[in-house]
Amino acid sequence: MTVRNRQVNANNDCVARRLTPDWFGFGSVSLFAGAYDAVNYQYGVGIRFNNIYVPQGATITEAHLSFISRASLGGVVTKTMVSAEDVDNAPAFINDSAVFDARFVNHTAARINWDGIGAWTVNLHYESPDIASVIQEVVSRPGWVQGNSIVIFWEDFDDRSNHAGAGRDAFGYAGVPDQAPWLTITYGSAPTEYLLNAGLETGDFTNWTEADPSGSLSVDAVQSIIGTFNALFETGSANIRSASLAQNNAGLIANLRGKIVRLQLWSWVLKAFTGGPGSYWYIQLIDSLGIQNWTGNMGGSSVGSLDNILLSIVVSPAANWVQVNIVWYKSGGGTIYSLRIDADAGALIIAVAVTTQAVTGIMAATATGHGNITDLDLDVGPTQHGHCWSILPNPTIADSKTLNGVPSATGPFTSALAGLLQGTLYHTRSYVTTLSGTTYGEDVAFTTILIVLGTVITDPASLIGLHQADLNGTLDNDGGEACDCGFQWGLTSAYGNTTPTQSRVTGQAFAQTIIGLDRNKIYHFRSFATNSEGTSYGADRTLLTLTEAPIVSSDPVTTLGYQQATLNGTLNDDGGAACDCGFQWGKSVAYGGSTPTTSKTIGQTFSQALAPLEPGTVYHFRAFARNLIGIAYGADVAFRTYPSSSISYALGRAEL
Repeated sequence: MTVRNRQVNANNDCVARRLTPDWFGFGSVSLFAGAYDAVNYQYGVGIRFNNIYVPQGATITEAHLSFISRASLGGVVTKTMVSAEDVDNAPAFINDSAVFDARFVNHTAARINWDGIGAWTVNLHYESPDIASVIQEVVSRPGWVQGNSIVIFWEDFDDRSNHAGAGRDAFGYAGVPDQAPWLTITYGSAPTEYLLNAGLETGDFTNWTEADPSGSLSVDAVQSIIGTFNALFETGSANIRSASLAQNNAGLIANLRGKIVRLQLWSWVLKAFTGGPGSYWYIQLIDSLGIQNWTGNMGGSSVGSLDNILLSIVVSPAANWVQVNIVWYKSGGGTIYSLRIDADAGALIIAVAVTTQAVTGIMAATATGHGNITDLDLDVGPTQHGHCWSILPNPTIADSKTLNGVPSATGPFTSALAGLLQGTLYHTRSYVTTLSGTTYGEDVAFTTILIVLGTVITDPASLIGLHQADLNGTLDNDGGEACDCGFQWGLTSAYGNTTPTQSRVTGQAFAQTIIGLDRNKIYHFRSFATNSEGTSYGADRTLLTLTEAPIVSSDPVTTLGYQQATLNGTLNDDGGAACDCGFQWGKSVAYGGSTPTTSKTIGQTFSQALAPLEPGTVYHFRAFARNLIGIAYGADVAFRTYPSSSISYALGRAEL
């Protein structure tokens, strides 16, 4: 969960309004809500908070409006409402009651009852009920951008409070700036905070110490903490140069090492400083190895609010303490240095933390890194995130890295690690870079795959037809990366043809249909697999394409005589294989006789001489052709031999 604390920081960001009778206070000292008396009632205020660093659409889990009471008021219970101006970025107020009224009309649909407000005591802190739904409505607007401003209305414009003094009065910025209202917004997941407590209260950092870097600070020059609230330092000694008030707690350091931590000082931390010309003071955040950040010279005059101070550092992984220092320097003249720190001075917050998970999808040259941003405070200015890697432990962004962009929320993320060497041990860490530096997750080691030649199996062909067949193979082992798999094929083991390839990994089958084959032919084929190491081949296999029934025709007889004739035929289609061709013949269509056969192929003719035949006799014949599929016949042809005493001639069957 991320917490945003914002205090009013300008006089004109607080305005007061009374409807009965009409009155408007621009830059008001007093922020009054409710009813003052029977004559003056329907009071309300508008309060503008700037630089609200909450992402658009963030889920608001809690929000509160806080005040410091300006007067002790009680007796009659006050009834008020809290809402917000329903705009993307609330503009500054102007000194015009009509404009203010129009802006109030455009308040959020969410309007929270803050009823039953009991008595207030001057200078004490009071907090509204949860107004998360009000803030949610604003930050969910499509035009909301983190860093925009929000105006909150706290009012009894509906006139619900008793007119007998049912009102509550709080400081505006013009009253006491460091006691001006502030807004606390909580969204997302809770950050880890280590409280900085002053006075006698117990906090995570309880070891307040005083130090004098110049070595000139006497024991009695720095007084002890006074009461619960004040740490007062004063002296009349002109030789005091500088001193620091430091907190440290070695027991917390294990949770801070390597992370980006941010110092949050609450806005009600007060400071007062008087000194001669050249006097100054500053706040410093530092670890034991000298990693530090500081505010710069804050001058020699009193300043009322620390709300906008932002210090963050990347704590060294080898640090054994973290310290918050308040350092001042007196350059003659004045004699009093004083510092007041409220009991709840602030906190040291883990602003950015990221973890590294196991690497997945490990290949020879690529892998997928996994990380999780567990804390992300946008105030520290995140600029980039991703994974870095090296062959050495604890890689940094000076090594190979991904650039995943500016992170905007907590949660898991992945990175594509590329350009890796095969069979190599790598270390990777997730990282987040901010304006304060870079924080890293844990070191995670992984080894890329070592690539070797794949092994491939040539499986039997299937769906073999007259002119096509399916070739089959299995990638038995891809050698460490996906392979391009295919087949070589041809009429001999020299192949001569190659199929397109398909990407496969270990255990996957692949197939390819080849077409344009000849009938009744033996073809050779083998599978292959190619990866970055080269190409491997499966065993040679063969397939035999199918044949079909032949087509044959019976042709007219030739060399016809008294006792002889020559039968003729043509093999019009051999069906894909050489055929045994011959004739059936006899004195009827039952034939009864059959000639020897001769082997013929498509388009070839064949003949057979018959003798001795009977003169003047009608004979029938038909050609036939036989292959592996079966036998085919031509048409029946009839002829008559010459009679012994006259010329004979061939007859068609219909003429007999």
